[in-house]
Amino acid sequence: MGDRLLVIRRDDRPDIAFPGALDFPGSGRESGESHEATLAREMREEVGLEMGRAEMLW
Repeated sequence: MGDRLLVIRRDDRPDIAFPGALDFPGSGRESGESHEATLAREMREEVGLEMGRAEMLW
């Protein structure tokens, strides 16, 4: 598991909640999308990370 955690800094825009705050990458699932596919898509969109198999921690 390790001791690393990925966080991002939110855009500093007044039209979004908590501008400039630290946050986890992510958003919502798209219609018919699996949890794993959502994780892979969000990581690609938000941090440019291409994921193969994802290990999910709940």
